[in-house]
Formats: sequence, structure tokens, C-alpha cells
Amino acid sequence: MKKTDNILLGFVLKSVFLSIAFVVFLTAVFSKIVITFDLDNLYCSYLGYAVLFITSFITALLSTMNFKNSLALMCVLSNIPVIILSVINSIVNKSFIQLAICAVIVIVGSLLSAIINAKRTRKLKV
Repeated sequence: MKKTDNILLGFVLKSVFLSIAFVVFLTAVFSKIVITFDLDNLYCSYLGYAVLFITSFITALLSTMNFKNSLALMCVLSNIPVIILSVINSIVNKSFIQLAICAVIVIVGSLLSAIINAKRTRKLKV
């Protein structure tokens, strides 16, 4: 196996694992908050969008730490599992508007993490 294959395989595995882990963890935490404070169902959809944003941001940030080129593209690609989850959720709920909102949230979270990664990896020459 080439070194490039190992990097890409690691990227894919990291993306899938981080997406699943953060969705499960944040959903459990926010569900506990909703149940504890007896919040309305309207808050559940907003907390779902928060889970989506936090997951897309952290997954993209942690998955692309080793990359220096094409950060924006790699950050969006790292969130393919989250996008697939959003598509399935929107099909089940029969809501195209929800799918559009989720896509925008994932792209914004990915691009924000790409900006942070780019600033972190940029070296200043003295």
C-alpha cells in the first residue's frame, strides 16, 4: 500500500468514526437537556441543527489536520456521512426545506473549520 492510500483510508475512517461519535454523543446530551427541562418539540429541531453544525465543524476540523492543500474541499468531503444522514432524515420527514437548511449548515461548519485549519497551518516567514 502506498503512503497516499494510507492517508486517504485514515481520512475516511476518521471522518466516519468522528461523525458517528459526535452525532450520538451530542444527540444524547441534547436529549437529556430536553427531557430534564421539559422543553417543547420546537426546540428539538433547533437542537438538531446545533448537533449538525457542531458535528460538521468538529469532524472537519479533526479529519483534515494533516492536509495542507484543498482544505475547503477536504472539509466538505469529511462531512459526507453527516450529509448522508441528513438526506435520509429529510426523506423520512418528507421535507426538502429541512434538507436545504441541513446542507447549508454542514457547508458553513465545514468552511469555518477550513478557515481555522488554514490559519493554523500557515507559517509566517521572518
